[in-house]
Amino acid sequence: MPTRRRRPRRGASCTGLAENQLLRDLPVVPLWSGHGHAVWAPRVHDVTATPFTGLVLAGIGVS
Repeated sequence: MPTRRRRPRRGASCTGLAENQLLRDLPVVPLWSGHGHAVWAPRVHDVTATPFTGLVLAGIGVS
C-alpha cells in the first residue's frame, strides 16, 4: 500500500509566515540593548558600576 503524503497543518503554515515576516524585519529589530537602570537609596554605599558587567553586586553595602 503506497504511503500518502499528509498536508501540513494550518499552524505550520502560520509559523512559516511569521518566520518570513521576522526575517524581513530583522534589520530593524534590536537584538540586544545595553540600556539598563540602576536606582539606589542614601543608605546604599560602595556601589560600583562597570560598562561591561553593570553593577558589582558583591561590593554593595547597606547601612
